[in-house]
Amino acid sequence: MILYHEPLNYGHASNVTFYAALEAFFQMGFHLRPTPRIEDIQPEAGYLVVGGIRFIQGALHQAGITPPPPLDYPPSLRHFLGRNIWTSTVNELAAHPSQWNVFIKPKGFAKKFTGRWVKSTSDLVGCGDPGMNTPIWVSEPRTFLAEWRVFVRYQDILDVRPYKGDWRLHYDPQTPRSSKQLLMPIKMHLLATRWTLV
Repeated sequence: MILYHEPLNYGHASNVTFYAALEAFFQMGFHLRPTPRIEDIQPEAGYLVVGGIRFIQGALHQAGITPPPPLDYPPSLRHFLGRNIWTSTVNELAAHPSQWNVFIKPKGFAKKFTGRWVKSTSDLVGCGDPGMNTPIWVSEPRTFLAEWRVFVRYQDILDVRPYKGDWRLHYDPQTPRSSKQLLMPIKMHLLATRWTLV
């Protein structure tokens, strides 16, 4: 069995998750193949791919599979967000400083840039794209005390893990349970979503 993966940086995995995956698959007997170019992946029975979002999406395209669109804010979960969220574009926001003091993240492009709180022109550096007016999600800023990742597979909660923030705080276990019912109509095999305590 073969595991294609993004090449290591200076002999190291880019983060602990990649390292854990590579080590686990090596221990299970997979042959690890660093693959700098998606085109070098040879689809064959029993192969797997480990990498970042763009690498995985490229591997899916290589295998003839259309990646699902980003599931940023499912409408059925909107009432759990605790803040107003609307859409705009980077250029529209940049042209109207009176609309600043908001949190933005790319809409429809996973990890095109890291979400950020826009308070000044310098906060917009790296968000623009000369080839397109990037669509964005805009929301009222909040100070998050703690966040958890909730892993859902076929509408079953598999795990809840701390993501960021104060480790001493804990979530209300009814929140992931009640939101699970709202996820039922969403077609997915695996979802990792975050719950936040404000």
